[in-house]
Amino acid sequence: MGNEKFQTYISSVREFLEVPEDGFSNDEIVKKWTYEMDEKDEKYLNSVGYKNQNLNIRKKIKSGEIDIAMANKHLHVLGDNLRVNHLTSACKYVVYKFNLPSHLTNAIKYYILYNKLVFVPTENFAYIPDINKDRIARIEVYSKLTKEEEKRLLVLIKEQTNDFPKIKQISDTTMKRLSFDDWNKNKNSYAEKITAKDIAKEYLGSSKKSQHVYDGKRELAKKRKKLFG
Repeated sequence: MGNEKFQTYISSVREFLEVPEDGFSNDEIVKKWTYEMDEKDEKYLNSVGYKNQNLNIRKKIKSGEIDIAMANKHLHVLGDNLRVNHLTSACKYVVYKFNLPSHLTNAIKYYILYNKLVFVPTENFAYIPDINKDRIARIEVYSKLTKEEEKRLLVLIKEQTNDFPKIKQISDTTMKRLSFDDWNKNKNSYAEKITAKDIAKEYLGSSKKSQHVYDGKRELAKKRKKLFG
């Protein structure tokens, strides 16, 4: 907070957003300010200047003067004049400019409006609950973790994925059996006839091991039945 460049930038943001230099004193004033900013944004969107610039950008796309990527940049700059967008962009810029963890964005937003740093996230990682219950563990990491944080994260992952399905690592033997099985299913698609001896030579290194091909297919069938019924 005491960084001079940081404070200079925050002051410029507050000036654009018409936020007092020492911030707002309470939530009611912020609500009133939000309503006023929404009204000004609505007027801006309906202004002749905004509509003409927007139309001009789209004409340049159509004529081939600029591509979609450049057009999006122009539209982003145009949209950044909206107060609500400017506040969001300012917070993200601070995170980028000062190399801060991304989960400080909301804290910076609060600081811009109230001139207070009332909360700072205590962990540099988080588990994002899966609302759809699809057994997916979503982990967000916001900064380089300390060794202690790495340990806590591993514990968290273990706890949150405790009821997840467990899949054993496939052995080389099973991989070969899967290759035999795939060959058997698609043997009619080959122009020439492929025999078990050919497969044995390709995957096992010797045409004399053709019996292993048949045995492998049977073992794979047994394993599938055991696993899936």
